Amino acid sequence: MNNKIELLAPAGRIEQLKAAAVNGADAVYFGGSAFSARQSARNFSDEEIIIARRLTKKYNVKMFCAINTLLYKEDV
Repeated sequence: MNNKIELLAPAGRIEQLKAAAVNGADAVYFGGSAFSARQSARNFSDEEIIIARRLTKKYNVKMFCAINTLLYKEDV
């Protein structure tokens, strides 16, 4: 059993994601534009998700995109 504690940091913008990665976060999470229940919140565009992937790969940080809405078969 792995009991390692990981730091998961929220990122509403690319600058926040980079700050978390540079300062020791093990992982970051953000909302995407397509499947977020919080449409009024600041979500990452498709282009920003590509940038986020490059940054997380560079800093060896995991990334998670929050999907907090119901998905239907036709949405996938």
